[in-house]
Amino acid sequence: MRIRSIRPEFWSSEDITALSWDTRLIFIGLWSYVDDNGVGRDVEKLIVADLFPLEEDPRAVLKRVHGALTELAGRLMINRYVVGGKPYLHIASFDTHQVINRKSKGRYPLPTCANADETIEPHVTLTEPSLSPQAKTPIGEGEKGRRGEGEKASRGARIPDPFEITPEMRAWAASKAPNIDTDAVTEKFVDYWRAVPGQRGVKLHWEGTWRNWMRDDNAKAVARGVPRLDAPRPGSSLWDRAPAVNHHA
Repeated sequence: MRIRSIRPEFWSSEDITALSWDTRLIFIGLWSYVDDNGVGRDVEKLIVADLFPLEEDPRAVLKRVHGALTELAGRLMINRYVVGGKPYLHIASFDTHQVINRKSKGRYPLPTCANADETIEPHVTLTEPSLSPQAKTPIGEGEKGRRGEGEKASRGARIPDPFEITPEMRAWAASKAPNIDTDAVTEKFVDYWRAVPGQRGVKLHWEGTWRNWMRDDNAKAVARGVPRLDAPRPGSSLWDRAPAVNHHA
């Protein structure tokens, strides 16, 4: 477990206030659970052991953690993937929430590594009867049958050709990833995933994968101190009207 900080704007963020109260608390707890790259083992029992070691009803806590991880993954706030047969999770906006002065080498592989496979089914660690994340009721034989019928359809596909940025995606990028060139980063994104062979190049939700990629690149740009693309540039009228800064003060 690591010491982390919470910025004041966290509490008024629209992305955060859209989460349930349980999920907000568990999301904050995950910051201490993951390494300095925002990556941790996607094993719910390990998360419960680290974040809620003194709870009297661990099974009830497992249900809450399971629901929170499902909600965070559904909102693309965490990436869930497998490398070498081991499940991992990555907090997509970790570098935005945390500024680490002496960043240590990450313990675990990032979702952008060559061997990462996207998780197809949510990770379930509860004993039977398990709970369906949607219905919150025990999964019966009929549910298992329906899941099996839809299994082939849930396998995903390779990146579309062409991969087009919709106006909605561009507006999202302007709001959530303002420090990077949307077209240039998207070109790299497309080139990378077209070159990935076999099943590793197959995803369920390409727009979600693109958003996670954009978030990661934007966070890296912020960490490097790259100015916002819409910031005033020297010689522009906005720059001329900007207040002078005394760097020797």
